[in-house]
Amino acid sequence: MPGPRPRDPAHQGRRDAQRRQEARPRDRQAAADRHAADHRGDRRGARGADGEGDRHRGACVSEIAQDGRRLGGYPGVLRQARAELQGQVVDLGIRGRVALVTGGARSLGLADATTLAGEGCAVAIVDLDGDGAAKAADEITSSGGRAQGYACDIREEAQVQEVVSRIERDLGPVDICVNNAGLIYTVAQLKDMKDEDWELNLAVNLTGTYKVTKAVFAGMRERRWGRIVVMASIAGLMGGFGQTAYATSKIGLIGFARSVALEGARYNVTCNAIAPGIIAPNAKLSPLYERMVKRVAMQREGEPEDVANTVAFLCSERARYI
Repeated sequence: MPGPRPRDPAHQGRRDAQRRQEARPRDRQAAADRHAADHRGDRRGARGADGEGDRHRGACVSEIAQDGRRLGGYPGVLRQARAELQGQVVDLGIRGRVALVTGGARSLGLADATTLAGEGCAVAIVDLDGDGAAKAADEITSSGGRAQGYACDIREEAQVQEVVSRIERDLGPVDICVNNAGLIYTVAQLKDMKDEDWELNLAVNLTGTYKVTKAVFAGMRERRWGRIVVMASIAGLMGGFGQTAYATSKIGLIGFARSVALEGARYNVTCNAIAPGIIAPNAKLSPLYERMVKRVAMQREGEPEDVANTVAFLCSERARYI
């Protein structure tokens, strides 16, 4: 009598695979049932014995449905939520702060001052051109902001100390310091550069920033809140033909900002450097304007407001960890 037929391994493998395949839908359904039970509160401890969880959930659903009908359906709910969020997102949390902006009489500095005033700051506009600073302050005040102009040569420590004291009397302690004042005194190759040109670039761009920042830094530390912004330049990172003095002063500002940031961090005082590229309208005065624009990804120069919006953000509560 013949014995049992030997098992075909291939056939057995197909049978096992078929059983596993048939079990998968059952497993998935069981998992789905458990998940639904969790949300229904059917598991022990998920809701009270009196059905409190169901009543609370029903009330929430009913409230949402009522809001939806009242506001014209769920698009109306979304519109209301968006409107409420916008009021929170736009607020940078610096209303009532006192901001000092050097070089604030015109161009980029004026944009910085105007933007900060728009965020509710009292702005001290400090500039070598005292009349220009006063005019800029009047423009902000006439638009509903709070600002005052001050004449100051930031190369002179005595003038810096005096103007900071006046600002504290007029507006209050300085919470925000935007070091915007700077210059490109000459464009000259190293072989043609005069010592006084080198010294003037460093005295205004680097040493002036040091003196202004030092004058307000101690108070920020004591009050445990402060924002410092330093205006560097892309020239400091890349160099510039005929800009040895200017580029040197700007890369120095980046090192300065990094060091001040380390010293201020534990006191909630931040310090950041911004390195703008070519910014209108002054960029158009350069004979190399067309060539410089071609190196920009957007193929255009930036506007002062583009930088000013970044300054305002870095001075805000939303940038407290930057």
